[in-house]
Amino acid sequence: MADKQSKVLEVFSKNVRIYRKKAGLTQEELAEKLNVSKNTVQNYERKEGFPTIENLDALVEVLKIEPYQLFLSQNEKLQTARQFLEQVGQYMGLSFESLKDVKYDSTRSRSKR
Repeated sequence: MADKQSKVLEVFSKNVRIYRKKAGLTQEELAEKLNVSKNTVQNYERKEGFPTIENLDALVEVLKIEPYQLFLSQNEKLQTARQFLEQVGQYMGLSFESLKDVKYDSTRSRSKR
């Protein structure tokens, strides 16, 4: 049981840091938005603390993510993305191999309605 708990805390800690940085926030700025100390945010990122339910709710709101995103490892995220692409491929009659090479062209203009 303790091993599972430490794994969850490890994944959570890494993801707090990843999503904080993606949001362009320093530890101090995140702490301010959560109304906690900078030390509390540091503890989250060092596997030394876990937020209350209220702070977890505020954390996902500030980071603009869904709660589950804090608890999926990078490997699980990649596996989930692959499963999604495989499902899309099946629907479109394409293989995963052909889908993974598709590039998004952001320069293409969208048609106006």
